[in-house]
Amino acid sequence: MADAEENCDEIELEFQSGTQDDWEMTEAMVDNNNSEKISMKNEEHYFKNEQRVIIRQSTFLAIGAAGIFAAFSGVINLQSSLNFEESLGTSSLAICYATTIVLNATVVPFLLQIFGAKFLLLMSDIAFIAYTLANLYPVKHSLYPAAAILGIGEAFVWPAITMFNAQFGTQYAKHTFKGNARKKNELDVDLIELTWKQTRWFTGRFFAIFAIHQIAGNLIAYIILVFDSEKMSNNATTINNLTSINFTDITEFQCGAQDCYEYDVVQEEMGSAKNNFGVENSLLRILLFVGYGLIQILSLIFHKVFLKESHSSKNKDNSSRLSLRAIGRFQTKILRHMVSPLQILIAPLNIYSGMMMGFIFGDITRSFISCPLGVEQVGLAMALFGVTATVGSVLFQRLSASFGRNSFVGLAYVLETSVLIFCMFWHPMESKAWQIYSIIAFFGLPDAVRQAAVAATYPEYFAKNKSVAFSMLSLLTSMGFTIMFALGTSICVDTKIIILISMLTFSVTCYSIAEIYFHKVERKRFHEETK
Repeated sequence: MADAEENCDEIELEFQSGTQDDWEMTEAMVDNNNSEKISMKNEEHYFKNEQRVIIRQSTFLAIGAAGIFAAFSGVINLQSSLNFEESLGTSSLAICYATTIVLNATVVPFLLQIFGAKFLLLMSDIAFIAYTLANLYPVKHSLYPAAAILGIGEAFVWPAITMFNAQFGTQYAKHTFKGNARKKNELDVDLIELTWKQTRWFTGRFFAIFAIHQIAGNLIAYIILVFDSEKMSNNATTINNLTSINFTDITEFQCGAQDCYEYDVVQEEMGSAKNNFGVENSLLRILLFVGYGLIQILSLIFHKVFLKESHSSKNKDNSSRLSLRAIGRFQTKILRHMVSPLQILIAPLNIYSGMMMGFIFGDITRSFISCPLGVEQVGLAMALFGVTATVGSVLFQRLSASFGRNSFVGLAYVLETSVLIFCMFWHPMESKAWQIYSIIAFFGLPDAVRQAAVAATYPEYFAKNKSVAFSMLSLLTSMGFTIMFALGTSICVDTKIIILISMLTFSVTCYSIAEIYFHKVERKRFHEETK
């Protein structure tokens, strides 16, 4: 009996001991699960926080750039009107973009890798400020050197901005990719495809915010110049003295597509027709350009203080030095890139993009706005252009992931061809001001869509050679600007429109071939090399 009780006691002790071990094991497992859940929550919080930081940096980049270009858009849109004598304004812009071409073809890719995107962006901000302030005294020996400095800024700004957007897309995609893999314990997302998708999204987002610069900068010009009371008084006196002149015929056949920049023809008839292209109150001119300069200085400070340099845009290798040998190696790299099939095929669209923007800033503002309505109306009309450009950028950002770049390139082609053909046969007259505003606004939608689509193409096509590719993007766009500004007053507006329609058709054809080549050859090769 005693033995049985002892055995029961031993069994009970073993049971209690085993139960205690089980409880300890269970508690350990619970602790491990809790710590794992906490770890997952911490990592998820980290990924989301990093994504918020990237979006915030993207906002800082776009706001600062919008400030710089708000002033610059106002300045450039008025060049062919305010500084039209001896084509001073358009000639200065031709010098600017010629300088940009030289720099992008030589040192910009190298400087982008050595100094980083932020340094180049800040240098470009300073160059834009210099050109704006030079317009306070617009003569050849002040405006032409400032235009060359502006060319340096133009050479730096777009490679830097495109690099930033590519980095934002890459970093955001990596955090999204890691977060999905951590939660699902499997890599069910294609990182390469996700990176391209996010880069398109950040590019569209940048242009959506950036497009506001056309609204703000041009409204400032309109608000200031509309109070040029001295000019308005002179215009009223002039019109009262024109009782024997057929003003409608003059306006109809000297403005719009029929404008051949023959100022003397109009002056012989109207005497003070020059008033439509100038600002007679010098204090208003000073107020305008000083105000623009202050906006750009604030934007420079904004970029300097809030925008962080991404380490991936800067070469940390101490062996990389600014030397002739290193530049020579980059020149070889640039030449090799220039003859690559994709770059050759995409180049016409880049050149056309610059040509079209040059036409808008140089010819549309002068022949379709200043000529029939007066220079003070340029700001209002181009502000409407900025509104539709903002809409186009937002549409690209929201819908490009679903419909792809090609749909937007096709949309831009149809809209731009249609509006150019319309302008060929349309005679803008002062009595139809609402038509002028409507047509200028219509130009904004395809222009914004095309710019965003082209900018998003380069990170996909040239993912392994970004610094050189982004410089080529700026170079080719500047080449288009230079062509249009160099043509200046040498040919009529209708001839320029024919050139643009032909170039657009050719460039979209080349782009289509590039897309086929990329999807069948380069994309497959890139996926295989990154496995």
